[in-house]
Amino acid sequence: MATPADFQLDETGGQVLAHLSGDWTARGLADAGERLGQALEAHGTIGLDLSGITRCDTAGAFAILRAADGRMTPGQITARPETLRLLELVAAAIQVEPEVAKRPHGVVALLERIGRGVDDLFHNGYGTLVFLGHLLTAVGRSIADPRRIRWAPIVSLSERAGLDAMPIVATTTFFIGAVVALLGANMLVEFGAQVYSVELIGISVLREFNILITAILLAGRSASSFAAEIGSMKMNQEIDAMQVMGSTPMRPWFCRGSPPCC
Repeated sequence: MATPADFQLDETGGQVLAHLSGDWTARGLADAGERLGQALEAHGTIGLDLSGITRCDTAGAFAILRAADGRMTPGQITARPETLRLLELVAAAIQVEPEVAKRPHGVVALLERIGRGVDDLFHNGYGTLVFLGHLLTAVGRSIADPRRIRWAPIVSLSERAGLDAMPIVATTTFFIGAVVALLGANMLVEFGAQVYSVELIGISVLREFNILITAILLAGRSASSFAAEIGSMKMNQEIDAMQVMGSTPMRPWFCRGSPPCC
């Protein structure tokens, strides 16, 4: 349990010595820093005794330095070595002037965006190849030992990705076929070839459009669903938990057995 930060002032020989105690941390600080600053405001040279502090973090160190306001020297501080080191680090950080980043303009900004795009493309391509290598390795090990394959998840994923997408695929294909039939009939009637509308729909929709529409819908529906599911697992640290247990993210959905498996 955190001990609230507190202090006591001891004035001897015209010099004020502040004895600090408790946890000078972000959780136990409260308003102790402001009260210390108000108590030391009317005094000149002061000293600090920090040996009674049990715990101190950057928030507590910043509150102490702000309350002292430069009215002390390093020799007037009594504290453990780690506390003195923390005060030095915070004091050095306070003195650093913030630098405003200069954003490029014109051609330089264009070249910078192109460079970042090429760099991102390289890293994305490398990550894709790494993922493909892991996937091929897992599939190869499963083929070498078919007993490790988990058929129930494979059937479930196939149903979610393919069979459940049939209604939207059929609806979209129907309306696209109707539009193609209407446009084709109106155009062919000018040439007296409206009887070929059936061949137009059969060749264009059944042979060409259906494949393309199905691929686009599966990529937009099923792939986005898988990406959202993987993102949720990543956010909930489920993938990290699998790796800690000695498994790989490729293994649980189609491979079973004791690690190492895939």
